[in-house]
Amino acid sequence: MKKLIFALCCLLLAVSGMAQTRRYYCEMIGRQVGFSREKKIVFDFGTTPPRDIWGDVEGKLELVDANGEVIRFKSMIEALNFMSDKKWNFLQAYSSGIKEYELSHFLLYKDASSVDDAKEGLMTKEDWDKIHNSESNRRK
Repeated sequence: MKKLIFALCCLLLAVSGMAQTRRYYCEMIGRQVGFSREKKIVFDFGTTPPRDIWGDVEGKLELVDANGEVIRFKSMIEALNFMSDKKWNFLQAYSSGIKEYELSHFLLYKDASSVDDAKEGLMTKEDWDKIHNSESNRRK
């Protein structure tokens, strides 16, 4: 009986010691770029305001590749599929307007142990700039 209680206590400790996950949210905000088919899509992970003082969506929140080049999406659905590949889940969509711009908003979520884990495989222009500016400062 003591062995059974000991085994149950060990099991409870192991389960409680596992990384706790919570839900993280992301808002994809898309705006048509002029008369082109391309959309400017930014990703708000809650770390930086998604709009500048004029109400325009911030370019520093666009996703970039490993070279710091902005990843261009032709549509919100293409961006949604991209995020789905990164294990983000769709929650809700709505639209709004600021000045002459119509904005599309897609709310996404992902369960992870930290915001860095949730953003794994994703990098905004702001993140890339921070990493590369700190690297260049270290070299000086």
